[in-house]
Amino acid sequence: MWEDVIVEEVRQGRDAHAEKYAFDVWAIYRDLQEQERQSKRRLVK
Repeated sequence: MWEDVIVEEVRQGRDAHAEKYAFDVWAIYRDLQEQERQSKRRLVK
């Protein structure tokens, strides 16, 4: 079966981030919110 290298790289990053927070969805969510708050990027809602 064909594998997309980019998709695999994104999944590896996601899994590493989730493992850092023991796969606790709320902890991951809070971390992403904090990253968003600290980011200098302009967010569009």
